[in-house]
Amino acid sequence: MVSRAFVPIEGVQQPFMPILSQRTSRPYFPKLLVLAWITLPIAAQTPQLPPISETPQSVPYLWKNVMIRAGGFISGLLFSPTQKGLVYARTDVGGAYRSTDAGEHWTAITDQFGREEDNFLGIESMAVDPNDAKKLYLAVGMYSADWGGPAAILRSDDQGATYQMTRMPFKMGGNDNGRGCGERLAVDPNLGSVLFFGSRKAGLWKSTDSGATWNKVESFPVTGKVTGVGQDTGITFVVFEAASGTTGKATPVLYAGVAQADSGLYRSKDGGETWELVPGAPAGLFPSHGVVLPGKAIYFSYVNNVGPNDITDGSVQRLTLADGKWKDLSPVKPGGEGQGKFGFGGITMDAEHPNTLMVTTIDRWWPGDTVFRTTDGGKHWKDGFDGSTFTASAVPWVYRHHETITRTHWMNDIKIDPFDSGKVMLTSGEGIWGSANMTALDTGKQVHWGFPNEGIEEVVPVGIVSPPQGAPLLSVVGDLDGFRHEDLRRSPAGGSFSNPTYSGGTSIDFAQSDPKIIVRVGNGDPKVVHGVYSLDNGVTWKPFANEVPGSDKGGGTVAISADGKTVVWTPYHGVPQWTADWGRNWSACAGLNDKMRVVADRVNPVKFYSFDLEMGQFLESLDGAHSFNVRTEPVSAPKARYAKIAPNPLREGDLWIAAGGKVYHSSDSGVTFVELVGMTDVQTLGFGRPAAGSTTPMIVMNGTAVGVEGTFRSYDDGLSWVRIDDAMHQFGWKNAVIGDPRVTGRVYVATGGRGILYGEPAK
Repeated sequence: MVSRAFVPIEGVQQPFMPILSQRTSRPYFPKLLVLAWITLPIAAQTPQLPPISETPQSVPYLWKNVMIRAGGFISGLLFSPTQKGLVYARTDVGGAYRSTDAGEHWTAITDQFGREEDNFLGIESMAVDPNDAKKLYLAVGMYSADWGGPAAILRSDDQGATYQMTRMPFKMGGNDNGRGCGERLAVDPNLGSVLFFGSRKAGLWKSTDSGATWNKVESFPVTGKVTGVGQDTGITFVVFEAASGTTGKATPVLYAGVAQADSGLYRSKDGGETWELVPGAPAGLFPSHGVVLPGKAIYFSYVNNVGPNDITDGSVQRLTLADGKWKDLSPVKPGGEGQGKFGFGGITMDAEHPNTLMVTTIDRWWPGDTVFRTTDGGKHWKDGFDGSTFTASAVPWVYRHHETITRTHWMNDIKIDPFDSGKVMLTSGEGIWGSANMTALDTGKQVHWGFPNEGIEEVVPVGIVSPPQGAPLLSVVGDLDGFRHEDLRRSPAGGSFSNPTYSGGTSIDFAQSDPKIIVRVGNGDPKVVHGVYSLDNGVTWKPFANEVPGSDKGGGTVAISADGKTVVWTPYHGVPQWTADWGRNWSACAGLNDKMRVVADRVNPVKFYSFDLEMGQFLESLDGAHSFNVRTEPVSAPKARYAKIAPNPLREGDLWIAAGGKVYHSSDSGVTFVELVGMTDVQTLGFGRPAAGSTTPMIVMNGTAVGVEGTFRSYDDGLSWVRIDDAMHQFGWKNAVIGDPRVTGRVYVATGGRGILYGEPAK
């Protein structure tokens, strides 16, 4: 999955890169907003409009995902041992999901978190009560760095329908390295009110009241950061040895893994009061996952790095409980002839047949990752991918423009269904793969793998457009380039974009007067041009004749004139450049620097606009982007972090700007601006179809209105607003929000990890 801390995204300012369309906000109850003239030194002013005190009625909307299916790193799976079919999935940036039919269909269970709580959509760990199928616990927090957001433990008595929250005094890292390690959060199988959580940098924590309050376990030997490769990973998992205790009393024996070679496994024999280093563990490695055979043994996967990348060694180990002896059960030796360098990721045990285990490899890039299966406790193993078939007919992008699928990657977790020995699911960097006939491998028959991700949407869309003709939606996304949706309810039959396919799209635009013409740019192979154009509404693509000058990182942002004859490409770390011949010749836009992005007027083909973040100046070009001149200064506080210019698609020179968290409107190409008083923290806005009988397009934006946060819609040039989201549909960050020019009221939302959603007024 895209790590938003380091990968440039449209809507997030990176050092020395142009500003792109922005993220937004969280739940609230809106109030009407008013427009007032801001103080400008260049034009006569109009009296301030009187404030409106009435609270408008919210409009109920139905929200659905634009179907892509999966697309990101599923970091963990967890079956309920007490309710058949109940399974949970956690992701690195897209929240958590629940399935009640053993993974056939999924429901998002963390959509209520908005902009201020977006960090909660990085799921660090999850746990279920082994004796109560209603209880679910989530450890949430996306980044553990000092700049990371808040972290919390969520507890639910209704399988994630609602939560109670306990804020934690340290950071978590659901999208940090090591995010695919075993579950750090564990419920005592003999006494459900007791939980342990292993943090990354703050040691081990314990709750005795079902997760309501937590205290640090001072006796645990690892109290902060560890040294070496796992310094920001800390504790990798906690497991209980249930057979060591009795029902109704705290389990005495439990284990905690730590990402620290040679000293990575600790054991307590008194319910976590005291701890000891388990002797005899494999040298140079540490455990990332552990699974218990009650009363007999614990099986571990070992690695030499936290992953999901840079793992070059590992093993599968068994610790016999009775005598404390270790045995290496590795199916193959990393680094051996023809094996490549790799480690072992997830490990699972068949609840009905404890001698049956499965383990995944991880970072085995050649000859490719695989799964291994044993039915005799590790004496003999079979390759679970060799000779298998992989089918994802409903999700064409997974084929990545190849005829067949043979492997997947980043397999950090694997689980055998506790109620069906033949059903297996594993996680990957692209979604969940599952087999319903895994036992066929035991008799030498072919295993079939499918892609059971219906309901999971975890791409990071960084730019979306909805042209007035052709496909209703086109997008560029992190990791998967982008998509052309003719049908919002199906993953596109053509898969992701091609010719070329980028490792991540960064910007997209279309010619308003000729929507067949579309341009996009992205990151990818340095040998290819990082920008392309289409003359058939995105069905086929052709690279620009030459890479834009100064593009040392590819991607950046792109804009195209209303008539489709001029393209402006702003590369990362580069000055905006224009071309009128599809990239055969590029020329710098005079008057701009490498921190500015450009947008086109949607009506006049020679008009382009830009915004200087450092000076708070609005600039305009009247010669097809050849040169830009300051039109207004200042329109916002200097050194604004974000800026988004949204030109009205139906009126020349009618502009809305979100800059420095404020919103400004100009109807005269930037000669004068009015501020949307009462609306703050706005970072993205867009237009949609006018209401019936009107020529004024719908405006939609995300922000904080009179102290409350959410998504607003206006049909009267911002004089009045209604709320269109609700407390249960927030979806974290919003990288972009636009309307559909053909469907009244329809709104598209590009999120920071929950894919693309579209909302329509409830009937």
